[in-house]
Amino acid sequence: MAQWKYATLCTEIDGGVDFDDELRRILQEYGMQGWELVQAIRLENDSRYHLVFKTQRPLYPNLEPEKHAKVEDGLRQ
Repeated sequence: MAQWKYATLCTEIDGGVDFDDELRRILQEYGMQGWELVQAIRLENDSRYHLVFKTQRPLYPNLEPEKHAKVEDGLRQ
């Protein structure tokens, strides 16, 4: 079982030529950490964006899955 965690990032992204590159950089940075973009909010007439990310985390992070693996013939599967 797992739980969702959320993070928000308020950032100013210029609507110019670098917009796609800057957005791609942010998505790559958060994606490499396991975060997924779920919503982007832009206030009208504003260059600031509020990006909402989520990630799935184990509900019980201290439990190691290997300890609960099925054991057959003395070998862990």
